[in-house]
Amino acid sequence: MTARKVVALTLLGALAGCGGGGGGGGSETPRPAPPSAASPDGIWEGTLTHGGSNVNDASCLITVENELACILFDPENGALAGAVHGSVQVSNGNQLSGSGTGYAAPGYVLIDGSSVTANFTITGGTVAERSTLQLSFSALGQTGTFSGTFDPIYDRDSSLATVAGVYTVFDVFGDPAAFTIDGNGTLLSQTQSGCIGNGQVSVIDPRFNGYAVQATVSNCPGLNGEYQGLGVTLDFAGTNDVFLFGVFNSGSVILGAPLK
Repeated sequence: MTARKVVALTLLGALAGCGGGGGGGGSETPRPAPPSAASPDGIWEGTLTHGGSNVNDASCLITVENELACILFDPENGALAGAVHGSVQVSNGNQLSGSGTGYAAPGYVLIDGSSVTANFTITGGTVAERSTLQLSFSALGQTGTFSGTFDPIYDRDSSLATVAGVYTVFDVFGDPAAFTIDGNGTLLSQTQSGCIGNGQVSVIDPRFNGYAVQATVSNCPGLNGEYQGLGVTLDFAGTNDVFLFGVFNSGSVILGAPLK
């Protein structure tokens, strides 16, 4: 959904391969199959294509409540290029629809070549539970496709103890920052330039690797406001030592991948 501009976004870390294909680190609790529909919840690793070309690599989380959040990566250098946030619905067994908003990170634009935010509609798609996900979407008069495969890292248990810690490597679009989550899920971040973020991380379902994230940003021109979104844990030097998240409001997105 995003495309390159002349200005490049600073790479926040070698994140494109942090979580893909991961597993372990927690026990999987079997759950009963839904009575009439395949479930799309999970972490899905794949690509966004437009006009037959790979536009972005993408890591998507769909929660048990069908909330959707995707983090988009520049396929050339792995930089955080943008995000999408919305919801999906399942009908006729395994058919998907939905809607939401797409966001370009600083230095990037959406598929029309100029916009930095836009609404999108999921015009069709299918899910094979815990296997593959296909979505067709329309935005800004353009069409594209997401193709993803299920990442078993989703089946790790989640807990506030897992995400709690002092994250020593973090920045907000190139602005170095401190980032901590305490044992109660309270989030605190402050960038070198003075942006302050206070919020809360919450467990959605303890069986699965997915977290709700709420934050209030202040002292940060252009980004001040209330945000809500999702996060997952990934691996870098150790198990669950990266917290990849995206938080959203009507006009802005903040993406991050702090490392403990």
